Amino acid sequence: MFSRDNWKEIFETIHKNKLRTFLSGFTVALGILIFVVLFGMGNGLVNTFNEFFGDDATNVLYVFPGRTTIPYKGYKSNRSIEFDNSDLADINKNFSMFVEYSTPRISRGGLVKYKNESNNYTTRAVGPHINMPKRPL
Repeated sequence: MFSRDNWKEIFETIHKNKLRTFLSGFTVALGILIFVVLFGMGNGLVNTFNEFFGDDATNVLYVFPGRTTIPYKGYKSNRSIEFDNSDLADINKNFSMFVEYSTPRISRGGLVKYKNESNNYTTRAVGPHINMPKRPL
C-alpha cells in the first residue's frame, strides 16, 4: 500500500546522504552493465562456436590421406595415398550398418595474387549429404 510517511522518510534519507545515494546507484548500474556485457560476450561465444562447428556432427569420423612409411607388395615407401569415389562407395557398401551419412569433403588452399596484393584463401567442396539433418544425442 501507498504510505506517505514511508516515502517521505525515503526522500529525506536521500537528501541527507547524497554521496551514499549516488554511490549506491552507481554501483547498481555498474553491476547491471557488467552483467549485460558478460552475458552478451557469453552469447557471442556460443554463436561463434555454432558458426564454426555447426556443420560437424558429434559422432563424425574424418579420414585424411597421408604417406606410407613401409613398402608393401612391391610398392615403395613414402608414397602418397589418394582416395577416389570408389573408396566412398566401398565404405557405404561394407559399413552401411555403422554409417548413416557419408560425404566427401575436399579442401584446397592457395596464395592468390593480383597486382601488388596477395592473400591466402581456402576453398572447400562438399558432397550432397552435408546438409542432412543431424540425429539428436
